[in-house]
Amino acid sequence: ISLFLNFAFMGPINVGLPVFVQQMHWQGSTYGALEAMFSAGAIGGGLIVVMLNGFRGRIRWLPYVGIGMGAAMSTMSTVRFSWEAGLVIAMLGMTVAIIDIPVLTYVQTIVPDNQLGRVMSLLNAMSVGLQPLSYALCSLLLSRHILHPQSLFFTCGLIILGLMVLTAVPSDFRRAEENPLWQAAGGHRKNSQRADVDSVNSPSAT
Repeated sequence: ISLFLNFAFMGPINVGLPVFVQQMHWQGSTYGALEAMFSAGAIGGGLIVVMLNGFRGRIRWLPYVGIGMGAAMSTMSTVRFSWEAGLVIAMLGMTVAIIDIPVLTYVQTIVPDNQLGRVMSLLNAMSVGLQPLSYALCSLLLSRHILHPQSLFFTCGLIILGLMVLTAVPSDFRRAEENPLWQAAGGHRKNSQRADVDSVNSPSAT
């Protein structure tokens, strides 16, 4: 999920968006304003996560947020005015924050300590290490006129939307918060709660 989500998101936003701004004959300051709107949306998304207690009890909602992300990216193909683009970009920033923060919190809570470094390294490779490949592919598609920026946004938005729909289907995902480590963590510090879980499951406790 991380692989395809980042691959379909990072290239269009960081390569497709500047080309789109140029194609629309907007000023360079407009691109800066759109980047600022993305950051503002991300801050807003972070605040929403905080107000909802880190999405605890609502992890199953995340694919629907991702569906909103895919729909927003596809909507970029219909944008005609810079203010419309700003609203869409802000929504994209918001959905990124809403998805990233709870997922990373969940992973760091349930993965055993002796495997956490490897898991986080793998996730980092999916999100950061493959960004240049996404940039290169989008650059190739745009420079060869295989896709225009609008069609790039639309196509990648559909990929994200479809991926999120498939994510919501498995029952394992819908039961993700039944994980005992996640339930035990509550809203408390991870290490202390791991100790509580270990003591409950230890032979001496039983």
